[in-house]
Amino acid sequence: MARGEPHPAIVRSFTRPPEWRMNPATGEWVIVAPERSARPMMPPEEPGPDQPPDYCPFCEGHEAETPPELLAVRTPGSTPNGPGWLVRAIPNSFPAVRSSGAAEPVSDGFYYRSNGVGRHELFIESAHHEKNLARLPVEQVQRVVQVWLARLREASRDPFLYYAQLFKNHGGDAGASVEHAHSQMIATPMIPIRMREELRYAAEYHQKHRRCVYCELLARELQAGERLVADVPGFQAFVAFAGRQPYESWILPTTHGCRMDRISAPEADQLGTLLSIVLRKMDTALGGPSYNLVFHSAPFHEAPSPSYHWHVEVLPRMTQLAGYEWGSGAHINPVRPEDAAEVLRDERA
Repeated sequence: MARGEPHPAIVRSFTRPPEWRMNPATGEWVIVAPERSARPMMPPEEPGPDQPPDYCPFCEGHEAETPPELLAVRTPGSTPNGPGWLVRAIPNSFPAVRSSGAAEPVSDGFYYRSNGVGRHELFIESAHHEKNLARLPVEQVQRVVQVWLARLREASRDPFLYYAQLFKNHGGDAGASVEHAHSQMIATPMIPIRMREELRYAAEYHQKHRRCVYCELLARELQAGERLVADVPGFQAFVAFAGRQPYESWILPTTHGCRMDRISAPEADQLGTLLSIVLRKMDTALGGPSYNLVFHSAPFHEAPSPSYHWHVEVLPRMTQLAGYEWGSGAHINPVRPEDAAEVLRDERA
């Protein structure tokens, strides 16, 4: 085995289907997805023999090299799975979960596992080779948001899916494996442990104070003003009071709602506008950092929640998780959030 090549045992596992496994000590479900190890990693080592140096399978004209599209925003007269698109939604070629099979947990009395059932979709955010959503026109970001919402709504109609995580990894430090601007959705038959904790804490706060904790958070941020970054009608962005990463910022709708997929088209356009503003500010002020974009929305198939408030978290990857963070679950943020907000508010950002 040559240096740097994967062990034969790892290569053999590439064809194994994904599965869910539960940690018996914490109750946390983990996706074991060997096929993900075979996906290309950024930056590509070398283009193939028939590929130009700037080859990218996500660019317009390479539609045959991706799975057939699930949804696309297209120019009039263009045909599916061909050129002429503006945003494309496709199945992920290296899925963490698969849409076939039944999610029926089995156990030996201690360990629980289940088929790796779910949906893993990928959203190509530009037909042309742009690496960063922050550098796309506002109108294009709005189109991307509309596609996100359409696919979230489609997943919500599946009676076997209970939760969908919409996310974006930009840059190698944030976990991106392809540099062309894209985002993803993983919809699952179970609710992840962090979301269960968020729901529980929000419900406990509501029961005690008769008020949504996120509505209270937003009211206090508006009153204090020192961590505010930008706003548009219906949405507010601010640096998180207890951000885990330097410059971590949140976007909240100013009207209470527990699920992002239930907002209107005009609201989606406003969200796209504010998201574009925040990402551009971070890109300019921080020198184009890697970042994670994470959407928090209530699970499907439940009554509207008076305690949970959907929101967006933008996490520039300015520091790395180390031993203390992994061991304790607590994070060390070396930048005071109030100072971070002042940097992002600067008119030059």
